[in-house]
Amino acid sequence: MMGNNPFGDSGKEGDASSRFLEQLTQRSVRVRHFLWNHRPFKARKDLREANRDAEFLEKQVVRLHRSLLALEQHLSSLDELTEEERRAMGMVTDGLIDLDQGDWESALDSFRSAISDLSESGGRINPFLVGRFFLTVEARWPPEMEHGLLLISIENLGTNALPSFRMAAPAPMGWIAEPKGAEVPTIPPGGFIEMGIKIHPSGTISENLVLAKKVSIVTGYLADMGDLTVSTRVENRTLKSLEGFVIDAWLPRGFAARRLPFVQNLAPGEVIHIDTEIDAR
Repeated sequence: MMGNNPFGDSGKEGDASSRFLEQLTQRSVRVRHFLWNHRPFKARKDLREANRDAEFLEKQVVRLHRSLLALEQHLSSLDELTEEERRAMGMVTDGLIDLDQGDWESALDSFRSAISDLSESGGRINPFLVGRFFLTVEARWPPEMEHGLLLISIENLGTNALPSFRMAAPAPMGWIAEPKGAEVPTIPPGGFIEMGIKIHPSGTISENLVLAKKVSIVTGYLADMGDLTVSTRVENRTLKSLEGFVIDAWLPRGFAARRLPFVQNLAPGEVIHIDTEIDAR
């Protein structure tokens, strides 16, 4: 089975889906050929591979549909669309129609064209809907300081440049970030950047700071064309067990958690990894 991702970012990879469909078709033809020639064992092998390919393709179609809907909703939420944004909206509409009619390749082309137009226009683009990158957020606590430092890293996994964008500081609940937002520059393919934002507890009570120094939390976000995977690493840095707390990870605009993970008990020095199930709004 092909391991290529049909959602490849650039036009150079635009024929990957065609090759995948051709391979699936060829396997189906071979299955019929072997059956007609009374070679069931040969047919069985190709049939298993064809079934795997078909399942993979079905997942990609579902994913493409979700990405088109997310991009449509994002554009619909904007006021007074620019010419590029209106053109992208038309492509998204065409893509949804093509997908409904079973023309997966045309729908994929429309999605790529819409992303390309939005990226090149430098407009109000939501990178989590149109980019492929890995974002990590970690809070660190310098010794003898009453504030923390929010470390943010972004790696562009795509073959196109990730356009510049402004991102609200991913501060935890009960914390204030300075500044409140981060200006992320254009990141070339394979590029990597790091930045730091100062955070401190809201109000005068520093209970949040005390708890934060007991628990190390690092959250990773894999953004892939509207598909968001969120995983959090939690470490108990104390000599006592910590009981009954919720992991409420920061989420970008347009995404919501289906449910918040609950940690019942975290032993001294224990490290756990928790995934948060995400829905695109």
